[in-house]
This record gives sequence, structure tokens and C-alpha cells, in this order.
Amino acid sequence: MRAIRLYLASGMIHGIGELLATAIVEIFGEQTLHVIDTDPQRLREVHGIGPTRLERITEAWKTKKAIADIMVFLQGLGISAHLAVKIYQTYKDTDHDPLQTVRDAPYQLCRDVHGVGFDTADRIALAVGIPKHSDQRLQAALLHTLTEARPEATVTFPSAPCSPAPVTY
Repeated sequence: MRAIRLYLASGMIHGIGELLATAIVEIFGEQTLHVIDTDPQRLREVHGIGPTRLERITEAWKTKKAIADIMVFLQGLGISAHLAVKIYQTYKDTDHDPLQTVRDAPYQLCRDVHGVGFDTADRIALAVGIPKHSDQRLQAALLHTLTEARPEATVTFPSAPCSPAPVTY
């Protein structure tokens, strides 16, 4: 519920501020976004929401609905609203569903979204169940390490093969 409240209070839905977001979530709980989406008239049950504010909220919801799921999901992981919007903006006009990319290939965010580093992608990956010892994580960590070392020119490769000569028996 914290993530829903943070999303509503983020300013993405015109007409809902921090206090009103808290009041809405207190009344509707986990069903808050479902209520806004399917039965917005029920928002009139919240003190401070009259016909004018309801109309503003309903119109804002229609335009921002696509980003709501990813915002709630990422804010639940402690990702800022600003970064969640950047992630959404990066993928919204592609063939990739932003939320699906976050869930299936979170390390891709390091390469595609300016401001998402390995640590953030790793936090998302572990939260969505990608194993700590997965190939996906290892590749991302290696790429991160090489990228970080590049500006310092500290990456060198041996001129000799890395493995010893084969042993014959």
C-alpha cells in the first residue's frame, strides 16, 4: 500500500497530493488503483473529493494509467518516481513492455536507461527472483566492472593465453 500511496502522491495524477493520497489509500487499501480505474465515482467517499476534483483525477488517470503499474512496482522496491518515469519513457514507444522488461531483464536497464546502474538493476533483479548466481547477473556485473574501469584505463589483457598448455597423458 505504501507504493500506491507514493505513486498517487508523486504528482503524476493531477488533483491528488500527499494528504489526499493517504486518505484514498486508507479507505480503499490494495484496491485503490482498481477503484480509480473501474469505479472512480467511489472516490467521492473520500473527504475532500468533490465533482470537480473527481473529474480532474479521472482525466489524469486516463492519460497516466499506462505508467501506473510500473510506478507502483518500482516504488515498492524503493526506486524513485523520477527514475521510474525514465524507465517507462525509455521503453514506452518500443516493442518492449516497460514492466515486462523490468521483470524479465532488469539488467538491460543498465544499458538502456541513463541513471540506472548495476546496483539499482541488481536490487530490482533480486526482488523479482533472479538468482544471485545467475548468468544474467554475472554478465551484468562483469560489464559493469569493465565499464567502470575503462575511464581509468586500468583494464589490460594478458598477451599469453589465459589457460595453461594442454596436458597429455
